[in-house]
Amino acid sequence: MAFIIIFIIVLIFFIRIFNIKLLEPAGIYTFLWIFFIIGSLLFLKSEYVFLYYGINWILITCFMSIIIAAIFKSRLSINNVITSTRHYVAIPWKLLALFIVLGLCSVGYTMIKMGANLSIFSDFTSLQTTAHMSAVNRYSETNESVSFIGQILGSFVYIAPICSGYSYLYAKSNYEKLLCLGSILPSLLSMLLTSAKLSLIAFVLLFFIGFYISYIYKNGKIPNLKFRTVLAILALICVFYGLIYLSFVLRIGKENNLLKIILDKLMIYTFGHVQGFDIWFTDNALKIEKYGIWKNTFLSISSKLGLAERNQGVYLFIPGVCTNVYTQFRGLIEDLGPFFSLIILFLMFIFVYSIFSKLVLTKKCYVLKQTILAACLFWLFYFIISAWTYTTYILTFLVFGVFLYISFYINFVWRRI
Repeated sequence: MAFIIIFIIVLIFFIRIFNIKLLEPAGIYTFLWIFFIIGSLLFLKSEYVFLYYGINWILITCFMSIIIAAIFKSRLSINNVITSTRHYVAIPWKLLALFIVLGLCSVGYTMIKMGANLSIFSDFTSLQTTAHMSAVNRYSETNESVSFIGQILGSFVYIAPICSGYSYLYAKSNYEKLLCLGSILPSLLSMLLTSAKLSLIAFVLLFFIGFYISYIYKNGKIPNLKFRTVLAILALICVFYGLIYLSFVLRIGKENNLLKIILDKLMIYTFGHVQGFDIWFTDNALKIEKYGIWKNTFLSISSKLGLAERNQGVYLFIPGVCTNVYTQFRGLIEDLGPFFSLIILFLMFIFVYSIFSKLVLTKKCYVLKQTILAACLFWLFYFIISAWTYTTYILTFLVFGVFLYISFYINFVWRRI
């Protein structure tokens, strides 16, 4: 454990030396994993075993991201504001509203499948019973696969936030700002109805990434982290965990020592993936006999082509692990091995910073590059599993690219409501 602490201190030292900003890609990636690692050691070490090999592997990826960021510093001055005029962006607001409505239709479709109606949201007991049963069915062997219509509608739960995050900076009226913020409704209602926290976590990441890409393109720099912004972020974190707590109440139902049970689960849901990956990596990473060659990273595609089998929950629990969540890195390592995976991540960081620097320094709109950068950042920040395990996320970025193309190149007479 002492080595881990030293490694983290060295990472922070390099961040200071190379003047890596907190809100540039390497800064976000590194501090996100430092937060997860320190949190897992603080809150889970007393109950669960850590072997540290997997944690060291993750910290190596953080070090690589810092090195790449430092190399690109010679080409990129992140503090400089680009004052030249950028390509005009005209957000199709009615199309964005349609995305949100379709996301709400996904919630309605789920309610119909469950035999529920809108009155359930006004009755906490009924909502709790429905959410609990949904959680039980979700992990049962008899759980039905999602229909094609369900997948298409479900993708708009995630399409709406990334498009709304991108559009927020271009909102000129209170209605347009509220429309962007209203993209949380499908995710929130889905979480309340099914007690599944994934939709809320995805909303936060997608809205942030959409906003982040938009800010970089519009302003030619990364967002400034002011004191007021920090306070707002802390307040939003409190709201986020309040909603997660509520989802646990709905899922667990009435139990003795409910508060302790939920707090323990919160720690596992927040930090358990680090312990899970650490144990899995130590026991399995060097013992893989046959590599998947992208089958696990892109499981949504390989499973549909019959090249791989996707089980409910994807991964099973293994002895000594507090969760069946093993980060996005497990699939990559199962596909390519621990050493070649590092090379791929190194190249991915180069690719991300190459696009990042072009968005900062040039006036071109780069619709395709913005879309690819958003997809890469989502994979890097989506700490649960490879994002491309789910078809809905692939559809999300395909539609996001179309949304950007319309915003930059197609003139609709009904762009503004």
